[in-house]
Amino acid sequence: MTRLTAHLKGTCRNLTTDNWYTSYPLAVSLLKDKITLVGTLKKNKKEIPVEFLLYKKKEVNSSMFGFQKQVTLVSFTPKKHRSVLLLSTMHNDASVDTETKKPGNYTFL
Repeated sequence: MTRLTAHLKGTCRNLTTDNWYTSYPLAVSLLKDKITLVGTLKKNKKEIPVEFLLYKKKEVNSSMFGFQKQVTLVSFTPKKHRSVLLLSTMHNDASVDTETKKPGNYTFL
């Protein structure tokens, strides 16, 4: 992926990816090149804390946020027994839209 984004190095752009490409190491690597990343994340990634995977006990429309340095991890539960994991180096707050209950700045949900 870093080879595909080599021409974007230093341009302060954002890369949006699906769960096939999104990973914590990629996000950190792109940040070094001044490229932010926002994307959904597969649940089988080893860097995901167990608390974010326990979605069967979460309320519908609830969100859980995790922050590490410049990376934000979000677990959103849109339906019963279903969750969506998001990784972002572009967002750094735990805002939630009061109307939809979705994480506030994550517009692609």
